[in-house]
Amino acid sequence: MSVVTINCPFCNSNHTTFEVLSLIPNSRANKNSQLTEGKGRFFVEGTGRCGACRSLIILYFEANKRSYADPKFISNFLTTSESINSLNLEGEGRIKLDGYLPKTAEASCPDHCPDNVQRAFIEAEKALQGGLFPSAAASYRKAVERAVTPFV
Repeated sequence: MSVVTINCPFCNSNHTTFEVLSLIPNSRANKNSQLTEGKGRFFVEGTGRCGACRSLIILYFEANKRSYADPKFISNFLTTSESINSLNLEGEGRIKLDGYLPKTAEASCPDHCPDNVQRAFIEAEKALQGGLFPSAAASYRKAVERAVTPFV
């Protein structure tokens, strides 16, 4: 079972392992990339499952091999027990993680808010992204109270 180690965009777990469920050559990227012509460089995409929250993501890899996308080459990376963030298999080639979707959203606040409201609002956004709903509600309430207090 192959794994990659990244931050989960769903549960915000840092450096969590994602089990790589499948890998297939990305035919569109390989066909459209002039850099891959005859160089053994090709692109692979797959799916991964978070070890913490079990959510699914799409993984993008860049692979290098002497010959073009050999299915046995890709299946060897699926059966390895090592992390394939960047992995070399002796005599076969190399694969490295190129990206994943969805990306983790940054917590943000409207620019026109005062600093004390921004701090509470960003705290609420981070709590909401992490699934801490009671904490998020309390922080949103704090942000609203700070925003309306000058008007009362």
